[in-house]
Amino acid sequence: MTEEIWEMIGKKGYVSLTSWPSYDNELLTQESDYKWNLMNNIIDDINKIKLALKKDSLEKISIIIADQWKLRFYSKFMSLLEETKNQGEIIKILMQDNELKMYGKFISQNVGKILKNVGKYPKFTLPSKEEFLFFNEIKPVIEKKFRSEVQIKFEKDSNEQKAAQALPGKPAIVIF
Repeated sequence: MTEEIWEMIGKKGYVSLTSWPSYDNELLTQESDYKWNLMNNIIDDINKIKLALKKDSLEKISIIIADQWKLRFYSKFMSLLEETKNQGEIIKILMQDNELKMYGKFISQNVGKILKNVGKYPKFTLPSKEEFLFFNEIKPVIEKKFRSEVQIKFEKDSNEQKAAQALPGKPAIVIF
């Protein structure tokens, strides 16, 4: 994977044979680590979908960023996990938030889903606008990797049914 990314960003030779860059502790932040994982995860997820669909090539990939209210839900949910892993308690506390109450069906469905695989979900996330900007920054890498057109959309701007599944750090992916 790293050799492919090295080539995609226009570097020559093999990354495994180049000298190590000098260490700069200020570059290693929780945000940069999150973004690195986000990029690798989206590439892995697209590969898995491509394999499941048994497609040799992809016409278009649509990456759909979660609505901002989901960040509020997700952040509260992750902080509640430090206190309890009881699904009923978590949902009860989340439903006390008036802004989240109207999304009760989504929340009750996703609390259980996340609890079953909590290790797959990032603790740190970016606001929706920052996640959108990040995916637009790495869009050329994804386009080159899959030789496909890539669209980055906000959930509210998408007509895809799959868009509703988008979560912070786990965008919905639609392949054409």
